[in-house]
Parts: sequence; C-alpha cells; structure tokens
Amino acid sequence: MSGALLIVRVADRPAALERVLGLLRRKRLAIRRLSLTAADDMLELVLRLDTARTLPERLRAELLALVDVQEVTDVAEGFEPRTFELALALLTPGGARALPESFRVVSDEHSGPVVAITGGPEHVDAELARLREHGVLSRSARSGEVAVPRGSQTNIPERET
Repeated sequence: MSGALLIVRVADRPAALERVLGLLRRKRLAIRRLSLTAADDMLELVLRLDTARTLPERLRAELLALVDVQEVTDVAEGFEPRTFELALALLTPGGARALPESFRVVSDEHSGPVVAITGGPEHVDAELARLREHGVLSRSARSGEVAVPRGSQTNIPERET
C-alpha cells in the first residue's frame, strides 16, 4: 500500500482527536486507513495516508506542533512495522461448506457462519476477495490497522490475582 504510515500518540483530552484530524483535513490528505486505541490517558492513531501533496517530514513536524500530540512515528518506506487487522466475515447460510480449509469458523449461528481473518491489511483484503470469489461472503466488519507496541512496554494491565 502506498503513502505514509504514521503512528501518532495523543493525550486523551477533549477535542484532541479533532485537532489531529483537522490538521489532516486542512492539508487535504486522504486517509486510506485509520485505527484508534486508547490506554493510560493516551490515544494511539495508526494512520495510513496518501501523501502525494505533503512530505511526511513536514507533516510530522506540524503534528508535533499540536499541543496534545506527544509522539509521531513516521514509518519509512521499505520498513513495515508489525501491523495487523481483524476482519469478521458473515457468510451466506451453508457457506462454510464451500470454504477453503484455511478459513476458521468462529461462530455458526442461524444467520450464517462467521469466520475471523487476521493479518496485515493486504492479507485481509486478499482473503475477503477470496470469499467474494467463492460467492459466500454476506457482510464483513474490520478492526482497522493496529500497530503492535514497540519495546518491552505494553499497555496491557496486569491481571489481579
């Protein structure tokens, strides 16, 4: 997928997200994919942008100038971080019988079986296309691209015992 991949950490305050998206709108940048996670008073946006009009270095500087933005990681071309998506696909009734073996049914309700697809955005696109080709895809929902946290720090709280 072309364009820039930015990971933007923003303080979780009123209108902080709107300020970031407003800057992108004023720059007339097309957002190809956006996902948002929240943890520890921070929001993490994973933005895949069409940056034909604005250089990522300049955009990074302008984002950092916003009061709520704490960190911007501009993932350079040629280096893809560990990003994943989850798609849930509702199949037509009886559609599981026509599925390739690589699909795993996670629920088989009266409205039709549901399969889960995980992987990078291109992989999820390809697998949904395969379901369409087999004529078994009824509807689907996607999580959006999520980046795996870097380093040893994670935002998963410890379980109480």
